[in-house]
This record gives sequence, structure tokens and C-alpha cells, in this order.
Amino acid sequence: MDAILEKMLADVLVIPFQGELATQLAELAEKYSESATFNQIEDCILAFICGKENSDLSSFIEKEYYEQYEEHIKLPIAVYNVLSEYVLYVLIVGDNNYTTPTNKMIYSLAVRNMMVLRKNSYERLLSPQFIVPMYQFSDRYREQKNQIEECTEMKIVPTIFESNNFEEMGIKLGEENFCEIKRLAQQTAKLEYQELISKIKKESINDPFILAYYAVCQLATRPQWKYVDSNPVKTLLDIISIHPESAITLKEIKERLLVSSFYETHIVKSKTSILLDYLSKKETCKDLDELNFATDEFAIYLYYELFLEELIKSENE
Repeated sequence: MDAILEKMLADVLVIPFQGELATQLAELAEKYSESATFNQIEDCILAFICGKENSDLSSFIEKEYYEQYEEHIKLPIAVYNVLSEYVLYVLIVGDNNYTTPTNKMIYSLAVRNMMVLRKNSYERLLSPQFIVPMYQFSDRYREQKNQIEECTEMKIVPTIFESNNFEEMGIKLGEENFCEIKRLAQQTAKLEYQELISKIKKESINDPFILAYYAVCQLATRPQWKYVDSNPVKTLLDIISIHPESAITLKEIKERLLVSSFYETHIVKSKTSILLDYLSKKETCKDLDELNFATDEFAIYLYYELFLEELIKSENE
């Protein structure tokens, strides 16, 4: 993995680190990633996407470097920002045994969500070619989790329609019935999701941004099976295409939502839920006020933020 760090550093340094120093820094960043809290991981994301100083990581690197090599090391902020990016790359894309698939999904969404702050300034990103694989993980993971359970032997379905209870069916539920029950639950969730989409489309909402907001809130929070939709972007685009509208500022979108009966506040846990935090606060933020969004952009960014918040909530329950 230290070769990845060398390539990242080569993008931002005139004379990039190579060989032993790059290897040492990669090992220290990987050590940091092993015990990093979600708050520390979010600070890493802020560092390499927004250019924020990551004092926690820099302190860790300097302390560990001295303890291991008995030398003091001072690096430019840009290097620590690249090391922050490397930490996320290790956690999401790297092959390690301490990051669960669900946590990789959460980190991937966090990276994706923070990118809203670079919506009109992608040229300011550090090593952008290494960012894309990070947020692509969430799409691949969703596709995997969306698969209906395979079940070769069906014992419940053939007789349940003619029975009033399990005793009449002559079945005592056990582990051998799990895949069939899970399959039935998933199929039911799919059907209920389609009904939810139909319900959203029938709402008399003429403002496209309010419709986008309402659709996002429903699709991201209502389904009990979080991964019921393999392609929520396609679903959202199908819904909001009913009333297309040109891009307007985020401040204007918020003003419309605040007077709408569909507006609701959300408890925001992640620093990367930029839009949710903005919409949930009474005051506005000048840095975000003038960001322009078309309805599809607004819906997609907001969906992934709210979906991340739902995952965090589930993990903490």
C-alpha cells in the first residue's frame, strides 16, 4: 500500500517522498486507521477534501515517528492532508481485517457526501483519482446487499395459504427455514417499496424541490430493508422528472422548504451531512447559501446524506 501513498504524494509535492520515508509514513497512517474513531475519520475527510488542518493525525504521526525512529519530523500541512486521504483509502479500499463491510459503507458515504463542498471546485481536490474508488464502494456494496436470498427448498409457502397456524402446516421452524423466511421478507419489502414510490408520485406537490425533498425523506427512512433499492438515484430521477426546474441557490431551496408542510428537521450525527445540517438550522451559512442545485443534484446529495444518518442510527441502536 505504500506505493499508493507515493503516488498520492507525487500529485501534491514538487519533490515527492520516496522509498523509506514513504514506507514509514504509510505504516504510521495505517496504524492510525486501525483505532480511528468515526469523529477522527470525519476529520480526515475534512482534511483532504476541504483542506482543513488535521491536528490529531499530525500529532499522532509526529509522536509515533519519534518513538519508533528517535527523530523529530515536521511535515507540511499538504502532506498531512494526503496522509488523511490515505487513511480513508486504507479503510475503504484496502484489504484489512479491522473494518467491517458496513463501516466501509459508512466511510464511503461520508466521503461521497463531503464532496458537495467541492461541487464547483473539483480542481482543488488532492489526488482525485484515489477518491473515486472510495465512494464507488457504497454502490457496489448496495448492489450486493440488494440481492434476494436464494432458497432451493420451499416448505412454508406451498402450505401456508391453506393453513391457520404452523401446527396445521406440520412445520416446526428452525434454522433450515431461515433462508425461506428471509426471502419472503425481502419480497414483501420490495412490494411495499413499490407501493411507497406510487404513493409519493400521487402527492399533489408542484414544487420540484419540495417533491425531491419529500421523496428523499420517504425513500431513505421508511423502508425497513435499508438496501431494498439497488439504484435509488434512478428511482429519484424517475419521481422528480414529473416537474423539472432549473437550478436555484440552496438558500432559495431552504426558503421554499421552511414554508412547506413537508419540511421536517433531522438530528444530524455526521459532520459530512452538509445539506441536512444546513436545512435543519435556523440561520444560514454564507459559504453554502449561493451553491446552485438542480432538482436531481439536490435529491441525490440529500438522499445519500440521509441514508448515511440512518446507517449511523442503526449502528448505534
